[in-house]
Amino acid sequence: MEESANREIQLAGASINNEDQNTQKEANTSGGNENKNEQLIIEIREMFKRPEIQASPQYRIQKVPYDIRKWNEEAYTPQVISIGPFHRENTRLKSMKEHKERYFKSFIQRSRINLEDVVSTIRELEENIRGCYVETIELKSDEFVKMILVDACFILELFRSIRSTSKSISKSISESSTSDDPMMLKPMAHTIMLDLLLLENQLPFFVIEKIYHLAFPFLSNAIPSSHKPPSFN
Repeated sequence: MEESANREIQLAGASINNEDQNTQKEANTSGGNENKNEQLIIEIREMFKRPEIQASPQYRIQKVPYDIRKWNEEAYTPQVISIGPFHRENTRLKSMKEHKERYFKSFIQRSRINLEDVVSTIRELEENIRGCYVETIELKSDEFVKMILVDACFILELFRSIRSTSKSISKSISESSTSDDPMMLKPMAHTIMLDLLLLENQLPFFVIEKIYHLAFPFLSNAIPSSHKPPSFN
């Protein structure tokens, strides 16, 4: 009897100890979860404080959906030159950077556009330009403005170079096999023109138009300003 009573007392004590340990574990787990939740809530609240860049679907530059792209990746990826932010970091296209900058310098010098004015203009349009892209562009302001400016001037100078030899772009390219400019050689020129048609390789048209009017104000009336920059106010 006495042994039985002692055993029951020991079992009861062990049970109480187990319950205390479980209670302590639950308290620790609960405290840990509360700390994790508190940190998560702080991070989520920070999201609400960030300024939103609103965009109109009418002006958005989209990316090719994965379900379409996966069947032919190359068809939707620029082969020689990147325009805009989506393929900017593609290492295969980096070699064209010096050619884009060469065309940029040529355009600025030939048009005699005031560099301060054009930089200020793109800076003023920066928020609207960013809002045209379906993805948030993780570039600092200076990098973004420079990219847009160089790419836009490159496109304008490229078209001028092509059209300077012929009224027909396709004819100009087909006759450019002996050009001193590597950008005008037939295989390269054809590929560049195809790259400029890609969905993910675009600039908002109002940027091209704005720079054109700044560079050639005396021709502004010749091309109606029908593509106005979007307003997100």
